[in-house]
Amino acid sequence: GAKIAEAVSVSPPLNVRTHRGFMFNGKNIDEVEEIYKVGAKTDVQVSSFSIDTEIAERFSGRGISPGQSTSVVLNVEPGAKGLNISPISSYLGEKERILHGRFEVIRVYRAIGGYSPKDMLGKPVPSVLHVDIRQIHNFVREAR
Repeated sequence: GAKIAEAVSVSPPLNVRTHRGFMFNGKNIDEVEEIYKVGAKTDVQVSSFSIDTEIAERFSGRGISPGQSTSVVLNVEPGAKGLNISPISSYLGEKERILHGRFEVIRVYRAIGGYSPKDMLGKPVPSVLHVDIRQIHNFVREAR
């Protein structure tokens, strides 16, 4: 893990937007939105992202599930340091990039998810929280 983190830290900035979807368990969409306010800082450990939004949305679960879980998609602005591992990934279709570091929330919005509840008129309710972030710091191991 340390070797990958170091490789990400010295990699060139990515010129594409990347995305990571996940299910935030134990919180409803309002609570998660409170965590990811514009201007908030969040640390991301070494993680796999995709350049394909659809793939990230699939990993997010696409909507609210029973038991207070919320689908979240992190959208990373171009310029973040990351490794393109697509050519060597076991999951060729995922268009993977590896990123880590500290990020700042620059925009938050709700989108319609695949399992959205319906309002009183039968219209889908936005249920996937998209969080646009930009990298502000890269975790670099200091030389000793």
